[in-house]
Amino acid sequence: MARDEFSNRVKLTLRDRVGGRCSNPDCERPTIGPSNDNGGSVQLGNAAHICAAASGGPRYDLSQSTEDRSSIENGIWLCPDCASLIAKSCAA
Repeated sequence: MARDEFSNRVKLTLRDRVGGRCSNPDCERPTIGPSNDNGGSVQLGNAAHICAAASGGPRYDLSQSTEDRSSIENGIWLCPDCASLIAKSCAA
């Protein structure tokens, strides 16, 4: 099953719009930080789809086009813990 993924530009913009912090207002945990590599960084956040990227996924919207599903308007930046909580709540 094909997924409508975000481009790298959309992912970076979602991250940058929230200053590299989780978008969940109850969390706001940093999602990027220094790496042990010289001058490197570690990215822990995820660009998550608000409406699912593929048929059968949580909150899938049949009326959305491929462009809609992969647009910045359908994205949110989350830390791994918040992304996992949302995925679990949708599976229940």
